[in-house]
Amino acid sequence: ASLLVALYVKETFIPPAIRRRGMLSTYRELLRVPALLHLYSISFLDSLARSAMLPIFPLYVRKLTGGDDSADAPITGLLLGLRALAGALASHHVGRAGDRLGHGRVVSIATMILFVLYVPQPALTAVWQLVTLHVLIGFAAVGLVPGVAALFALAAPEGQQGATFALESSIDGLGRSIGPMVGALVASLFGIRAVFAFVALVYLGLVF
Repeated sequence: ASLLVALYVKETFIPPAIRRRGMLSTYRELLRVPALLHLYSISFLDSLARSAMLPIFPLYVRKLTGGDDSADAPITGLLLGLRALAGALASHHVGRAGDRLGHGRVVSIATMILFVLYVPQPALTAVWQLVTLHVLIGFAAVGLVPGVAALFALAAPEGQQGATFALESSIDGLGRSIGPMVGALVASLFGIRAVFAFVALVYLGLVF
């Protein structure tokens, strides 16, 4: 991949005429930009919400199948695979919608749809309902992550694009590392179904 980039990607790079700053001072400066702080919050909460469900998916599938252990892994794999496939199929159309309507508007719409799709999940009674909802979530999620990335590119201060995305990657990783622990804690305190209610509340918060 590095060789392909070196051969085919041409970059005209002019180092910015700015004084060198330490990592912490650079990140503090980025977090003082209101638009970036809002986007970092969205990135963190979205990563936390998506990863919070990972530990409980097989357990919820087992509950919906009536305790059939042999179905846990195949159905969970099918669910996650179909969700990813739905996102891949929708990404082109959603990306074009962002270019036409504005990425901020697409992010808002996607967040609202995700909230609506998670609301009924604590009350599901069959596996096909869970699979159907997560295929739809795959379509909606591609409006959120690429849209936020496009907004980061627009909001990044001149000469600090690399630092902007480096901090975003760290915050995203933090959300993905905390999410499974939060999901497991919610499940242990309130039950497996409560995790989906928690995720719905996170996306409701992102709407506003």
